[in-house]
Amino acid sequence: MMLSLGGKAGYNFNAQKSLEVPAGLRASDVLSYGAIMFSAPASLAPMCADYNCCLPPKASKTKVFMLTFFGVLIGMTIITIIGALLMAVPNYSDAYTAGGPAMVLSKVFEHWKAGGDFILALITLSTVGNNSVSSYINYFLF
Repeated sequence: MMLSLGGKAGYNFNAQKSLEVPAGLRASDVLSYGAIMFSAPASLAPMCADYNCCLPPKASKTKVFMLTFFGVLIGMTIITIIGALLMAVPNYSDAYTAGGPAMVLSKVFEHWKAGGDFILALITLSTVGNNSVSSYINYFLF
């Protein structure tokens, strides 16, 4: 939905050129990006224990690793690409500057009026549900 709505708003891949640092990458940029790329899949680690416990005890360790690794990698890659594409829409880029990721989502779905508000409510509730799994795991482990 977000890609199609972004396409209707008009992608402008040159819009981000003015935000680039002419001197190249700084170490802080690389470390910040690396921290973001690590934090997203790492937040899924508590759930992997629940998903993998349904596998048969004789399952290959390599198979478990590959299924977990590529399951997380593919999902995170798709989401990262969608995020990068949405920042190529000038209106969405301005919304991000004004209010962060929540403002971008609000801007994406504003054309649907009440339907967009409903989708934003579902996204909010799914975020709470996703984070409760981490609390559940931490409660029983620590």
